[in-house]
Amino acid sequence: MRVWRTGGLRGLYAGNLANCIRTFPYLGITTAVYKELLKLTPADDEVDMMEPVYRGACAAAGGIVGQAFTYPMDVVRARLTLDDTGRMGIVQAFRDIYTREGPRAFYRGFYATCQAVAPFLAVQLPTLDILKALANDRGIPVDTTFLLCGGAFAGALAQTVVYPLDVLRRRLQVGGAASANIVADSTWLALRGIVEREGFRSLFAGIVPTYVKVMPATGIGMTTCNLMVMKYDEMRQQKR
Repeated sequence: MRVWRTGGLRGLYAGNLANCIRTFPYLGITTAVYKELLKLTPADDEVDMMEPVYRGACAAAGGIVGQAFTYPMDVVRARLTLDDTGRMGIVQAFRDIYTREGPRAFYRGFYATCQAVAPFLAVQLPTLDILKALANDRGIPVDTTFLLCGGAFAGALAQTVVYPLDVLRRRLQVGGAASANIVADSTWLALRGIVEREGFRSLFAGIVPTYVKVMPATGIGMTTCNLMVMKYDEMRQQKR
């Protein structure tokens, strides 16, 4: 309500353009790296004991590569959401961060983010792939509805696993240089410090609204990626 009162409808979408600019290449890079790395492993479409391990490792690597290319935009997006006036643009935010805090500020919290992103994707992407394999084994059509539901479930499961690290990442991104010191020794010590000061529940504060955002976002995102990959594979097969 505070956001609505101070910024109106525009305030609810503060930083959304920066988020879109980051998300499109991030998903593309992550998916491409994931698919290419899978080709180097024994992973196939069968469900076996090692399948989740192969897919999880490849997904985590893909996420880290994607983050390396797009993380500065994530920092800018986080700062834009704090602008109550809604007047700060992407270019101005870039300039402001660079001038006041230097280029290293664009990767502040990157390590903590990778610690969250890698396990998130290591759960999300293999979960959807395994659901697809199980569906194929049982003759269930892997259509748009299945991908939407499967992607939403995979996203919710992954978000639950990594949410505490996401809490730490947001604090690092918006807290300035002083917050960077909390990971000087260990991210896990930082998480323990949060628990000691604010309680265990603080690590999952706001997770329900996050589900509301993550489930449709991952459902739609993974459906789009899978449909595009399937279309690309179909076109490539036709050319052979």
